[in-house]
Amino acid sequence: MGRVIALLLIVLVVPVVAYTVAGGILGDYESEWQAALAKEYPYSSASARQALTLTKVCSDPKIRSEQICTDQYWVGQMRMASVLTAGLGLLLCGSIALAGRAGRNDREMLLKLFRPGLHFTMLGLIAIVVLQVALVVATLWFGESTATGYVHPWLIVGVGMTGAVGVLGLINGSLSVLRPSTTPLVAKTLSRAQASGLWALVEDVSHELTTDPPKTILVGLDGNFFVTEAGITCLDGQVAGRTLYLSLPLCWVLDVRELKAIIAHELAHFVGEDTQFSRSFYPIYRSAGESLAVLGANIEKNLRGFVLLPAALILSFFLDSFSVAEREISRDREMAADQVAVRTVDRATFAAALAKVQATSGVWSQVEETLRTQVEPGVPEVDIGGVYYSAAVAVLSDSSRSLGERAGQSMPHPTDSHPTLQARLSALGVELHDAASRILPPDVPAATLIPAWSDMMGALSHAWNVIVLQIKQAHLVGSPASKPSA
Repeated sequence: MGRVIALLLIVLVVPVVAYTVAGGILGDYESEWQAALAKEYPYSSASARQALTLTKVCSDPKIRSEQICTDQYWVGQMRMASVLTAGLGLLLCGSIALAGRAGRNDREMLLKLFRPGLHFTMLGLIAIVVLQVALVVATLWFGESTATGYVHPWLIVGVGMTGAVGVLGLINGSLSVLRPSTTPLVAKTLSRAQASGLWALVEDVSHELTTDPPKTILVGLDGNFFVTEAGITCLDGQVAGRTLYLSLPLCWVLDVRELKAIIAHELAHFVGEDTQFSRSFYPIYRSAGESLAVLGANIEKNLRGFVLLPAALILSFFLDSFSVAEREISRDREMAADQVAVRTVDRATFAAALAKVQATSGVWSQVEETLRTQVEPGVPEVDIGGVYYSAAVAVLSDSSRSLGERAGQSMPHPTDSHPTLQARLSALGVELHDAASRILPPDVPAATLIPAWSDMMGALSHAWNVIVLQIKQAHLVGSPASKPSA
């Protein structure tokens, strides 16, 4: 509720102030006109003078070009623009709320409304910000000239240029929201020659699910598995099309059947009606979230960012309006994909795979902390594989405690929101302690499907060491922090 009130204040404060100032100025113009009439025609009645309003006089084409009529016209336009801006803001907010509610109640409606709704929202944002900037400039110009008899051009120009920069930034941000996003990942492509066994497993699962196999397999070091059709920039360049991302260290934690279950779950998102969400909804949903984060950073970074505040709040309101539906649908999608994985292997194997992924979900944060504290110029690189595996073994050796601590947390995933492990196990009919009892280091790790595992691990470990070192050095010379990227 507080966010809605703040949104309405941001949307309405400029037009309300501009409308009030315009009304006051028009009142001053009329008072000056009536005073001039009284001075010029002292013997005329007050009612006769009041009937001859400035608006009526300025409707005469012969007088319309007089300065006072010109000023009155533009102040009147400013007041009308105030009403238009307020109305457009309220219409946009109301439309977003209605669309979000409709999408919450209908899965197909969500697909139909989200993308055009985002286009409509971004166009509306640009119009609102342009109008608000114009209103601020006009309010300063007419308000100062009426109150003091002169204006400060540098102030008007400064506000106008600040607004123009903000509008251009918003237009650029709008284009970034509407175009497909490319996600940077510290990952490497895995060719068929490097892992023929893994590719065969993935293609077998794809065939079993009657869906297309991924065009690219990527491996990285963090504890995630996912499939996407969004563009990705990795250490080997850009990849497009369906891409499967695998956590290389977790391939030492899972056995082959457990990895097969995970792959089946991810590919299940491209089976049936779920395909449209994976292709059409989530990439642009994620892109909108990333653009909102950029807007927020720009607002915090400099004073010119205040122009973007209405845009940030409205875009946030848009995403919040659809987030309830997204969370509900995401939960249903995950549960449905879990059932596909169970049919591909068996209930106990998939439950064990889920439990292992969740139990070790905090290991990567330990690796990151090690990188932050130990990576220094001239010091040997951190062996990420060794650090990760040691921490993972410690977690697996105390499975009941490690799993109990994380059972109520959402499963890690970079693009979708996931249900908690407890909810997923309950839906599978598996008790938490039964899943915990199967969290053991595998006799034959799934990593055996990747003969080039050691080379991949070395290259990825080196890349992370270089990235962390570059960030540290950038901080030392006063550069802003940058997000690790390929």
